[in-house]
Amino acid sequence: MGFRLRYLPSGNHGAQILRKGDNAQIMTSGPPAWHFHLLLPALFAGTLIFGCGVKSVPVPPQIVYPAAIRDLHASPNPAGINLTWSRPMHYVSGHTLRDLGSFVVLRSEGSQPFQPLVEIPVTDQERFAVQRTFSYLDGETRAGSSYRYEVVSRTLDGYTSAPSNQVSVTTGLPHKQAEPPDSAMPSPTHAADSSHSNSPSH
Repeated sequence: MGFRLRYLPSGNHGAQILRKGDNAQIMTSGPPAWHFHLLLPALFAGTLIFGCGVKSVPVPPQIVYPAAIRDLHASPNPAGINLTWSRPMHYVSGHTLRDLGSFVVLRSEGSQPFQPLVEIPVTDQERFAVQRTFSYLDGETRAGSSYRYEVVSRTLDGYTSAPSNQVSVTTGLPHKQAEPPDSAMPSPTHAADSSHSNSPSH
């Protein structure tokens, strides 16, 4: 916005501001109004600052949320079900993830909804070489039951990623030990007949 100063004849007194579009004309009389050069820019600047206010820029979600895990695997184990997955290395935005705080393993038995099973802390944020692969053994399973799993990651500030790919495993029934066949013992009569048949004839 531009400003122009104009002086009125000496017989006139007072000051007048005229607006024409984006320009303002200041008309005054008397001694040169050099103070208007300092006062008006500060006045208009203060009006803009206090009128508009200062608002903080919202943080986009992709900057603070870890990328979802895409390689969750599950396999049956004699002691339960073994889960493995890779460490997420980036936020959703693609920037390097440096504040990974923990993983939460979610489990569903049959058609039940997912429930948190365990939270696994991550404590290697300050290390030069961080752990790249994680695993967890679910030893609280029942034979012959079906389980589904998902894993989410959390930052140190508590921002949680979207769920990982879903995996499912059905545990097998325990194997029964095969009983040894009954050994046929010869009866005493049969044994005596066999001994007579095998004796030499006179």
